[in-house]
Amino acid sequence: MEQVLADIMKTPEGVAYLSKFAKAGQIIGGHLFEQNGEFHDQQFVFVDVSLRERDLGDRSNVPYFVEGFYDSRVSEGRVQAFVQVMTFMHGDKYDAGETTAHEAFLHGYQAENEMRAFKRGGKAAFDAERAKDPEGHKDHKALASKDAKHPGYRLYNAIRNALKKVDKNYEPAFEKGGEKKQ
Repeated sequence: MEQVLADIMKTPEGVAYLSKFAKAGQIIGGHLFEQNGEFHDQQFVFVDVSLRERDLGDRSNVPYFVEGFYDSRVSEGRVQAFVQVMTFMHGDKYDAGETTAHEAFLHGYQAENEMRAFKRGGKAAFDAERAKDPEGHKDHKALASKDAKHPGYRLYNAIRNALKKVDKNYEPAFEKGGEKKQ
């Protein structure tokens, strides 16, 4: 995931998006943020599960089909949003990059709305915002139909195109990943 975040931070799209959540002095993917973002007082975290299958032992707590997910909650007086990528499920950084883009941009765009709602109206407002698409079904429909009106799809597509400029080897992973995750 470190290589993927480094590639994302080579793009203006990645820097612009993650700057909303960064704290001054924070380093993400090798990029130093000099200013607090709008949501610096909230939390947006990337979690890399890089276990190998043999290390999992009892797999009952990790569904075999999950490659990554986005989730959020209110805890400790703030929104805690996180993107988890299970890198043991991926063959290389390109597949992990597509999953990271899928979770952080297609689904993770919700973090901004959820954090804004929380700041405006507390946990009740957060819950109302989260209830609009708690399982990400609307996001997946937007991906399947290439719905340019959907904010998560626009972000996902922007980072997809930006990553292809950083390294053309991302393209096959996005083609394969976009098809299987719909």
